Parts: sequence; structure tokens; C-alpha cells
Amino acid sequence: FFANVYQVEDNMESKDHRDYLFDSYKFETPARVVDIQPREDKFAVLLDVTLFHPQGGGQPNDEGVITSEGVEFKVETLEAEREGDVWHVGTFTSGEPFTNGCEVNVKVDEQLRRLY
Repeated sequence: FFANVYQVEDNMESKDHRDYLFDSYKFETPARVVDIQPREDKFAVLLDVTLFHPQGGGQPNDEGVITSEGVEFKVETLEAEREGDVWHVGTFTSGEPFTNGCEVNVKVDEQLRRLY
């Protein structure tokens, strides 16, 4: 039995933002941009919710796109931090970079995930 929550300071509960842990057959969801950082010729995007599974256990990381009105970001790789944050690293294929707080749509490449 897995709950979609984890304990944080002061015994408060918070929704775990790594939705891929709870439903590996969900491939699309809305999210909000928490942070965006340049990485050489790419960008790293942190979301409040993600379906993208980072590499692990012999499984490659998910790929896919994050979109907003007129903007498409191709997710090529993921960086998972110890604290649980998952950075989506890739390139903008159209439009200008997202801004913090921007509402986006997250879409995992379903065919690629099902291969593993």
C-alpha cells in the first residue's frame, strides 16, 4: 500500500510530486514550473508535479515534452536529486523559455516507456 503523501517537517503532510511512483500508466498531466535554469546549451526545468521517471534499475529515463501556449520543451534527460526533486533537462523546440509559475502540460513518450 502506497500513499500519495510523505512526511515533512512539523509532522505536516505534503503531496509527493513524483507521480510516476504511484501510476506508471499515466502519461499526461498538468503541472506548474517551479524553477528553470540554463545548463550550457540546454535548460533544466523543475515542476511541482512530474510523470517523468529518471534512469534507474536498468531502465532508461523517460523522454517526452512539456508544453504551454506556443511553447514546446523536449525532455531529453532527467536529473534526480537526493531530496526528491526531478529536473527535466532538454531544449525548447518552439517559443520562449518558461517562466516560474507558468502552467504547463507534461506528456511522457508512452511508446518509449512501454519498451521497458
